[in-house]
Amino acid sequence: MTFHPKAKHILRVILLVAAVIALINVIFIWISPQELVENLGVENSYLVAFLVASFGGLSSVTSPILYTLIATFAAGGATPWLLGVSGGIGIAIGDAFIFILARLGYKTTKKMHKHEAEKYFHLQEKIPFWVQLVLLYLILGFTPIPNDIIMILLVLVGYKLRALIPLLLISGITIATITAYTGEAFLK
Repeated sequence: MTFHPKAKHILRVILLVAAVIALINVIFIWISPQELVENLGVENSYLVAFLVASFGGLSSVTSPILYTLIATFAAGGATPWLLGVSGGIGIAIGDAFIFILARLGYKTTKKMHKHEAEKYFHLQEKIPFWVQLVLLYLILGFTPIPNDIIMILLVLVGYKLRALIPLLLISGITIATITAYTGEAFLK
């Protein structure tokens, strides 16, 4: 049985993510969150949360890893609001990077995707801008929906990154802070 090269690549990525998640879970069998933060150091917990969030924290593939990491660090003794701020800023940077990549991809395939973009653009025109921002905040700040999907949709409807930066920061800090306080409350 032969697989298409893209299918092989997708299967490898899925297996890699599953292996990383399994490895993290196995590690947590032997190491408690407190021991992890103790060994890593509280200050380094904030840096690790920032770096993981910046490099794909809330993409479709890596979001469970980021949520688990932030919750574990909070349960291990790191300050939840500091984890929220460091992780949230990292999430905003990662989202901005995904937005830029989506914008570049859209520019090269604009003619192919013109019809899909027009559907979203007409829907967006019917909703006041402030309502759009509130809805985006609620989606990005309170739901575990992968942000890369939202960033692609925002590119399709014509948002500018400069206008989104404050929203990305606030919503990233919100979701990371909620995750940290939840981890502190339930994993201790």
